Amino acid sequence: MATKAGKTSPWTKAMLGARLHQHLSFSRLFTQIPQAPVLFWPGCSLMGLGYSVLQKTLEVLARSEPEIKLAAACCGKPSRSLDLPAYKKRRAWLLQSLKQAGCQKIYTACPHCTEDLQALAPEGDFTVATIWQALRDNLQASDLVSPPPNLVLHDPCPLRQKPGVRADVRQLLSQAGLAWEEPAHTGAETICCGQVEMLHVLNPLASEKLTQQRLKDFTADETICSYCQSCLNRFAAHGYQTAHVLEALFGVAAQKGWTTRYKCVRQIKGD
Repeated sequence: MATKAGKTSPWTKAMLGARLHQHLSFSRLFTQIPQAPVLFWPGCSLMGLGYSVLQKTLEVLARSEPEIKLAAACCGKPSRSLDLPAYKKRRAWLLQSLKQAGCQKIYTACPHCTEDLQALAPEGDFTVATIWQALRDNLQASDLVSPPPNLVLHDPCPLRQKPGVRADVRQLLSQAGLAWEEPAHTGAETICCGQVEMLHVLNPLASEKLTQQRLKDFTADETICSYCQSCLNRFAAHGYQTAHVLEALFGVAAQKGWTTRYKCVRQIKGD
């Protein structure tokens, strides 16, 4: 139930859904942090694309990081943003698990995971880097598939002040021979998808206003391409065609969502 200010009570459907998401994301069903000095950490949303695209990404990264392994785990950002009581326990579990795994470096794809893992890094004695430059350095023409048509690039709002990451993504797309358009608001002027810091749970009215403002920059015949799967899930829920940058490179996922994520984790575990 929303308040007059548009904010939600602790027991709305959205809040309960977010709590369930975090409970499952930290359960044994959806976690696997392998023993390895280097990890590829796709994050919750990206695992919903399935194993194939992540395995291909790992294969490319392994050309310069032969010891890298794929991790299935949540960074805990939703718990932090919602100030859930379990956050401290989940944060401690992450640190302990990464130390026990012997992790020294993590490659991230999700901008939210990047931020939260970088905050953990000093305590965990590991470093964090995004995958984009490493992909660019190791990509081969034989890795690529035909991309979706009419790509328009959406920059996630956490990267407004990260021009280096934005440049890495664009250089990767150019190297892969992909063509794309820039929306009216891009780069440092990008507009939030409406989900920043779990706004869609904490203040649905403000969240939807942001989403509608952003969607004005896109048309129905375009494929919104981004390097944040959470943003793309938001746009897809409003009926827009979407493709993650990794899908544009390595193939669009046939199915997406929790069932696909569960199957992905099973494959990561080798079940």
